[in-house]
Amino acid sequence: VRRMLEDLRAGELASPPHSVLRRVVSAFRRRRARSERRLPRLAVLQFDSRARMAPVGVRGAPQEQQLLYSQDRLDLDLQIVKDSAGDTFFLRGQLLDSEPGPEGLEGIEIQLVDQGGTERRRVTDELGRFAFSNLGDGEYSLRVIFENQDAIVESVVIGA
Repeated sequence: VRRMLEDLRAGELASPPHSVLRRVVSAFRRRRARSERRLPRLAVLQFDSRARMAPVGVRGAPQEQQLLYSQDRLDLDLQIVKDSAGDTFFLRGQLLDSEPGPEGLEGIEIQLVDQGGTERRRVTDELGRFAFSNLGDGEYSLRVIFENQDAIVESVVIGA
């Protein structure tokens, strides 16, 4: 904290990239517009790359798993990738909206919760992308938080 305060006084802080500032402003606007009475809606699994490979005789666990969920006009594309340097995983995703609003897909809050209740949050970029890193084996729930409703994926199994 002392070092941070010294840096603030010295004015030696680097300016963040414009895209980061734009994303933060968009997230703030979305949060202010958020209704207290949002409707939670389950997203439905449409495609699982591991389930698709089993019937054709593919053996072994692939390094990447792709999942596609849908809810009304929204599609949620997820990729689970094992970190080559360790025993952790990346969860990358992208929101695809057939009828995006004037704000687009930037600044939408994504919440990932593990079985122990530990919560992680991210905000989408201008293309609706987000990522979580350093995830361990286990089951997670994912929530996409919009102004009037939430899209919920009850179970994302990582590493099993």
